[in-house]
Amino acid sequence: MPYPYQDSSLSIETRVVDLLSRMTLEEKLQQMSVRNGSAEGPGTAARVNNQTQKREIESNRHGIPMLLSRETSHGMANAGVTSFPASIAMACSFDDELIHRIGRAISKEAAAQNIRQGLSPVLDICRDPRWGRQEETFGEDPHVTGRLGVAFIKGLQNDGDLKSGILATPKHLVGYAASEGGKDNDPINITERDLHETYLPPFKAVFQQADAQSVMICFGALNGVPCTLDKRIVTDLLNEWKFNGFVIDDCPGIAGLIGHRAARDMKEAIGLAVNAGIDRQFWNYCGVLPTWEAGQGEFEKHLGELVREGVVPESRIDQAVSRVLRAKFRLGLFEAPYCDPAEAERVATDPAHKALAREAAVKGAVLLKNDGGVLPLDAGKIKKIAVIGPNAAEGQLGDYSGTPTHVVSPLEGIRAAVGAKVEVMYAKGCEILSAALVIQRFSVRLSGNLKVEVDDTYRLVLESNDGVRLMLGGKKIIDDWTPGPRRRREVTLPLTKGGHPITIEYFRGTKLLVTDENDPTAYHNALRLSWSHGQSALAVIPDDSYTLATKRSIQAEGSGEGLTMEVFFGANFDQPQPEQTRVVKDVDFSWGEASPILATAAENAEQHSIDEAVAIAKNADVAVVFVGETSSRKGAQQVCGEHFDRADISLTGSQEKLVLAVCATGTPTVVVLVNGRSLAMPKIVREAGAILEAWYPGQEGGHAIADLLFGKEVPSGKLAASIPYSAGQLPVYFARRPRMGWYIDEKSEPLYVFGFGLSYTTFEYTDLKISRREVSATVRNTGARDAVETVQLYLEPATCSFSTPLKRLVGYQRVSLKAGQSTTVKFLLSAEDFTQHDQDFKPRPVDSPWKIQLGPNSATGLTGTLML
Repeated sequence: MPYPYQDSSLSIETRVVDLLSRMTLEEKLQQMSVRNGSAEGPGTAARVNNQTQKREIESNRHGIPMLLSRETSHGMANAGVTSFPASIAMACSFDDELIHRIGRAISKEAAAQNIRQGLSPVLDICRDPRWGRQEETFGEDPHVTGRLGVAFIKGLQNDGDLKSGILATPKHLVGYAASEGGKDNDPINITERDLHETYLPPFKAVFQQADAQSVMICFGALNGVPCTLDKRIVTDLLNEWKFNGFVIDDCPGIAGLIGHRAARDMKEAIGLAVNAGIDRQFWNYCGVLPTWEAGQGEFEKHLGELVREGVVPESRIDQAVSRVLRAKFRLGLFEAPYCDPAEAERVATDPAHKALAREAAVKGAVLLKNDGGVLPLDAGKIKKIAVIGPNAAEGQLGDYSGTPTHVVSPLEGIRAAVGAKVEVMYAKGCEILSAALVIQRFSVRLSGNLKVEVDDTYRLVLESNDGVRLMLGGKKIIDDWTPGPRRRREVTLPLTKGGHPITIEYFRGTKLLVTDENDPTAYHNALRLSWSHGQSALAVIPDDSYTLATKRSIQAEGSGEGLTMEVFFGANFDQPQPEQTRVVKDVDFSWGEASPILATAAENAEQHSIDEAVAIAKNADVAVVFVGETSSRKGAQQVCGEHFDRADISLTGSQEKLVLAVCATGTPTVVVLVNGRSLAMPKIVREAGAILEAWYPGQEGGHAIADLLFGKEVPSGKLAASIPYSAGQLPVYFARRPRMGWYIDEKSEPLYVFGFGLSYTTFEYTDLKISRREVSATVRNTGARDAVETVQLYLEPATCSFSTPLKRLVGYQRVSLKAGQSTTVKFLLSAEDFTQHDQDFKPRPVDSPWKIQLGPNSATGLTGTLML
């Protein structure tokens, strides 16, 4: 006879109460840690997750299964699964139904691998693109973020049927993206009014409309109080919204309380967080202990002590564990704890998911400029096309991405679109980062000849930071390919008189954020080879630094004979060709944080690459330049994503120089931005013929971009985040309160406003009608192409006893219209649309004339007044 908790015919609450009553304190604590599943390919991950699950079930006397999680913002962060466009691109589609389908596809791929909790979506409102994680958000507006968040979570949770879905975990409650200066995890200062009107509404929406079953708490300090210990956020708000799932901290939210100086040690931090309402911890020993299991064990030890000492009541533990068990019962894990690896492989390769990724990339791209109808390109009239730029031959996925089996680059997409009819010429032009890169991460290889005059035993000493290898006579005699501070390696060996081929390889990979207070030079670039024989002192080979030689020269005994130095971009030697080659005499590179040799090599290589791009542009009928950013953590050029915040949000390196040089050729030039944040680019906007904002378009991005460039698809995306002229302008989001100040050296308005986006056709708005219950207008496609227009409705009170946003988005609709077709677009109004928070931050109707704006973006449209 099974225990009640094993009987699936009983109610979930009955099963939870029964199981909890049978558990010891130690068994309860084991339920209070988030555990990630395997990140390997679908079949392998499924098998590994099954094995992990089997060990867990067999190791506890109640047979309680695990709940495994993964990042799922725009696809699982796994190998071999579908990678959809970044969230900011998805948001620019303004397509709730599309976002629901994406959530459902991700849910199917995750559940097939026994991943039943997705750590997404990000509901942070991002109004400062200096923050590197803007790419993970749905943009700057709470209405858009709330609607798309609801759609995405309903998709993940299979519209409430959790037995064939996964738990969603909206994050980061609350204010994470509003940190000072756009710097990750800096203090967050949000007024009580903005908190209620802007930052909390998306979370409230997903709990009340989509029944999100988990939530992640921001690890920042909101108005001076760390969110992880703020009971008002972790418990009171969630109770007010009738949230019935479980709460997790963000890695490492609990440990971060020590950094916030709110706790003296981990034990105290755990007590504060759990008492505030944190139900599960998310690897708070990251970087301290080697494994998740070790961190979980340390957490359980401390929390058990806190319970026995009376600091944390066991009733709080029971509450937390009940929430976790309830989720596992809802998911059906007790009845079906395993997955089918063959099904995992099948779902991950579903052609419908690949098609969905392509559709999303098309709908999320925004046409910003199209002077003279440069786009769409006519493949029948073009004989030669120049494809240029650092993001042309490599597909960009964004941060927290998986590694799909294949990523379609823009270059591949264009070649596939035109076939053999058009000659496609390619030049990289420049790197994402240029001269700055060699200061931070680079590689060099030196090769030459070590000449000795006598047979003897020699002592060779190689000093450097980071990784270094030494080969002598083809034999590797020093091999220390690891990052770290400056250190010495030495070897003693016999050498005969004469020349000995010598090769030194070195990489500079340590981030500049790493410092040593006791030795500020410990992480400076350094590469120094010295030698001695017999009783002689160590001598540097040679002793003159920074010397560039144009030819081999006769040198003193023990010197290198005109060593050749190859400069590589990136901390490796995987590239087929070095970026630059120089002949140097010295191998003593104690250059601190700058190297004249490397800077010269980088600048020369870059100019040569730009010249190549200009040459092919001059020889082409049209040039398409792909510039922007990368969030890939695999290379040395990451400039966007978590911890990659920027003070300057213009194009990095020589990308602007490249674009302007191509434009100057007179060849019609299309610029495609592949990036994760709003970029300031007024010069490019002035010079380029057309600009397409593609964001990080996912694994099918190359095909989607080609579809748009050649007119197979018509652009329909609208900006979910304003684009500024410069970082100094910020903030420029549209829903600002009245202001009376201005700059003397910069515009106050953005370069491109929220909601902006062009098409290959034109739309006309007429016949605005306004009533208390409804706003309507006629929208007509006045061009020659069938297309989609996103109609937007904004409201603004004429007067109010407290400061309100100049305008507020309250509705949007995607309308599909054939050429010449018109339709009436209607928006229903509710009392909530005319509600603002009063001086006591309580919602109440505003008795005022209301300005109504219905149109294509936040700056233009039909306007009228509604008298309440």
